[in-house]
Amino acid sequence: MSAEHAAVPLHCVCAFDSLRKAVDPSYSGEIEDSFDNFSSPLFVTWHTTEHGKEMLRGCIGILKDTPIKPGIASYAVIAGTRDHRFPPIAAHELPHLNVCVSMLVKWEDAASVQDWAVGTHGITISWDRYSAIFLPEVAPEQEWDVDTTVKHLIRKAGYNGAITPELLAGIKCVKFQSSRALMDYAEYTAFKNE
Repeated sequence: MSAEHAAVPLHCVCAFDSLRKAVDPSYSGEIEDSFDNFSSPLFVTWHTTEHGKEMLRGCIGILKDTPIKPGIASYAVIAGTRDHRFPPIAAHELPHLNVCVSMLVKWEDAASVQDWAVGTHGITISWDRYSAIFLPEVAPEQEWDVDTTVKHLIRKAGYNGAITPELLAGIKCVKFQSSRALMDYAEYTAFKNE
C-alpha cells in the first residue's frame, strides 16, 4: 500500500467544491486543487447535523493507491450522490453537511480478527467471496468493542450464516490507521470567502 501521507483541510475544500459543483447548477467556482498530488487509499465521508445530532449521509472510497486530486473530487461526488444506502444529497442540504477526508495509512496484516484496537485501527476482512471494511472511527462512534465490531463487519460483508470460531479463524484481517481532515460547511464558506 502507499507511503504515509496526511489529510489536510484543503482536501475537505476540494470535496465540498466537487459535491457543490455536482448538485448545485448555480455554482460556477473552481475546484480547489492547490495541494500535493500523492497517491493513497482514501475515503470521503459526509455527515449531516440535524437537531444537534450527527448522522451519516454517505461514505465511499478506494483501498488501492489513487492519485488524490482526482480521487478526492470523484469520491466526494460518489459518496454524496451514489451511496446506495442514502438518497443523493441535494443542494439545499449543503449548509448542514460536514466532510471527513481520510487517507488510509499504516497497513499491516492482523494475526486474527481480534488483533486490532478500537479507536486506533480500521479493519478489512475477507474470506471466500465476502469482504468488508470499517474505518477507524466506526467502532468508537457506535460504542462497539472488538467482538461486536467484527460481528457487524461480517454482516456488512453480506454473510448471514452462523458466526462460529471456525469462521472467525478463516477470515483474513488487515488493520490500518487513518489520517483525517474534517470541515463543516461554515468553515468551508469562510475559507472560500478569504
